[in-house]
Amino acid sequence: MIEILKASFVFNMLDDDELVQIAEVVSEEVYPVGESLIIEDEFGKSLFILTSGAVEVMKKSKSGKRKRLAVLGPGECFGELSLFDGLAHSATIKTLTEVKLLRITKDDFYVIVDSHSRAALKIMGKIIQIVCARLRNANEELASFE
Repeated sequence: MIEILKASFVFNMLDDDELVQIAEVVSEEVYPVGESLIIEDEFGKSLFILTSGAVEVMKKSKSGKRKRLAVLGPGECFGELSLFDGLAHSATIKTLTEVKLLRITKDDFYVIVDSHSRAALKIMGKIIQIVCARLRNANEELASFE
């Protein structure tokens, strides 16, 4: 598990002691092709990190059409907003292949915050980097519509 965590962008800056603590609350899961892992407008409470396979991020338009926003692969994460804002998911995440992933629930993340605040700050910093990059990409996409 430690090597899997080290390979993830979200956890690659943690030292071995911190990784051991994170490994205690992370679950490994496998899902088949076509599985909806997150459904737009439903509430969630987990952060997912892909270790193998691919998922698509889909958003429903006002007219009801679905648009693919992204394809995520190994090392990438999703569901991160659920850890912080408590709102419904903003998109649907569906498996394109069989996927293996790591899951940290909101409750487990708060255990990390309470007992390993330094590690939690590092993880939050990485998640902020991911969210910022996605926001910048969305801004570029919006700017290209004329």
